[in-house]
Amino acid sequence: MLTASLVYLPTLALVAVAVLLAGASLAPIWPMSLALQSLIVDPRDFSRSNALLNGSYGLGTLAGPLVSGYLFKHYGGETMFLHIAVLWAVALFATLAFRRDDPSFRALAHARARAAG
Repeated sequence: MLTASLVYLPTLALVAVAVLLAGASLAPIWPMSLALQSLIVDPRDFSRSNALLNGSYGLGTLAGPLVSGYLFKHYGGETMFLHIAVLWAVALFATLAFRRDDPSFRALAHARARAAG
């Protein structure tokens, strides 16, 4: 039965490839978060920011399988694609919301302001 989903894949091999790609696309979030943390947090606050980042990672590690298992059990395998799509949307929203903290964004905005003025 096809539920509301973004993708319907009829074979297990295609599902495996899709899940591999989805995981690979979300995997860089953790190392990028650590790298950006050192650029945007004052060195005096590293321990506090590291605790917050690791705590949120740990919470996600514990809650993720529970949420995924519940969705799969009650709504079927196709719902997992929606689950991944929501994670992508959250990552995209966070990227847009915090883009001004990225040093390359600030450098680009500064260069544009110099060129315009």
